[in-house]
Amino acid sequence: MLMAWSQYTKLSLSAAGALASYVGTANNFLRGLKGSQVPTDRDFRQYFIRRRHEGISERTLLKEFAHLKKLAIANKWTFPFEKEDAPYPEDKKKLPVLLQAEVE
Repeated sequence: MLMAWSQYTKLSLSAAGALASYVGTANNFLRGLKGSQVPTDRDFRQYFIRRRHEGISERTLLKEFAHLKKLAIANKWTFPFEKEDAPYPEDKKKLPVLLQAEVE
């Protein structure tokens, strides 16, 4: 599974940080499955609901969305979401604009 996934994602095995992130997401998702079943739409949906209840940010959910989509494609599973379904990051807080005169 890992080799097919790394080939699909074009990650080299030396990209340890990226690979560790993908593997962490995969392990977290696969722990929620019962046995060695092929994940269903419901499994994917329950994963994202659980992760939201755990309080992770929308940015992290977006990252995991991409990881799980690649995992599904690499394993020939049906991924129940479209690009439009991806979580979107929270709006960045707007900081006050400083004028040049205020900086000097």
